[in-house]
Amino acid sequence: MFELMQVLSEIRRGGSILHHILDMWNLVDIINIVTLVIMTGLALYDRQYKMKSYFWGISTICSFIIWTKLLYFFRWYKKLNWMIDMVVTTLRSKAMWAFIAILIVTIFAFA
Repeated sequence: MFELMQVLSEIRRGGSILHHILDMWNLVDIINIVTLVIMTGLALYDRQYKMKSYFWGISTICSFIIWTKLLYFFRWYKKLNWMIDMVVTTLRSKAMWAFIAILIVTIFAFA
């Protein structure tokens, strides 16, 4: 609902809807809304609510998007700013991504 209000206010100001939608954080919001709608639709479709694997996958994506956004917006708080910058710097490291890839392969191998 809030995202729809933002788009309507952008139209009233005379801005481009495409410019508004292609902004990174607005795109994240739209993806999050779409995943929530899909998840709700799948839960309503599956009347017995068996919690199938696709439900957990969509829920995981949605949760990851929300946590990423929350961590980004905590950067304004002085006491957490250096910690968030440290996490971002670590994730930009290629060695960290190699470690994460090996960790994921190990998790899936022993699952």
